[in-house]
Order: sequence, then structure tokens, then C-alpha cells
Amino acid sequence: MKALRIVAVASALMALLFGGCSRKAPEPSGQAVSGTAHSSATVYEVGGEVAAPVLIEQVKPILPEQYKHAHITQPLYIYSIVVSETGRVGSISLLRGSTESEPYISFERAFREAIAKWRYAPAMRSGKPVPVNLTVTATIEVQ
Repeated sequence: MKALRIVAVASALMALLFGGCSRKAPEPSGQAVSGTAHSSATVYEVGGEVAAPVLIEQVKPILPEQYKHAHITQPLYIYSIVVSETGRVGSISLLRGSTESEPYISFERAFREAIAKWRYAPAMRSGKPVPVNLTVTATIEVQ
């Protein structure tokens, strides 16, 4: 039987773990990042004055039935997401993971659709909610 495990991890920690594998290094902790696709609002990195958002609702992905019991190589996907000041997930970008063939295309789609429905208590900076970049990993574990 396969169990799904999705882990939300702040981008600063992921940068330490994966370094140049995912994207350029984040701005210094608590700093604003400009030029995001999220909106014209400033999007921050977690750290320093910026407290991380807290995941309060995690929707599990729905995998296509034909792959639920398949013997497959364990996929790992890493996404960059923007959590808005309201705690909703805005943009979702795949940083790392296979989307070259089935069943991996279906897995990536299922993970993306689930992550889009997650809800967070927003990140805070000086007592006010702010949008932040996070890195999220998603995988399927065989049990």
C-alpha cells in the first residue's frame, strides 16, 4: 500500500538542503523579494522579522486509480509557492521533479491541485500578515 506524504518547508531551509538544485539562493532572511508573479505586492522570504506561515488545512492529492497500487519508482517533487497575506496559496511553480511520462505527469498534476487548496495562518512581519515564498516537497512513500 502506498501512503502520501507532503511536507511544507520554508524556502530558507530548502536552500540549505538543496542549494543550487532548485533556484537561486533566497534573499537574506526577512527581506522582500521583488519581481514575483504573485502580484504587485512585496513577497517576503521567511526568517528574521518574518515569521513562517502555519499550515492549517492540508488537502491530500487524489491519485488516479490505475496508479494507486502500481510498482513505481518513488517520485519526489519540489515546488515553490507563494502564500498570500490571507493564507491562500497563490502561484505554484515546479522546481524539481519528473513530468516526462506517465504516471509522473498524473502525480505532478495531483500534487499541484492539492497544494492549491492548502490554507495557512499567514506569515507575519511586525504584527501584520505578509505574503511569503515557501518551498514544498511532495512524495509517495511505499508502506
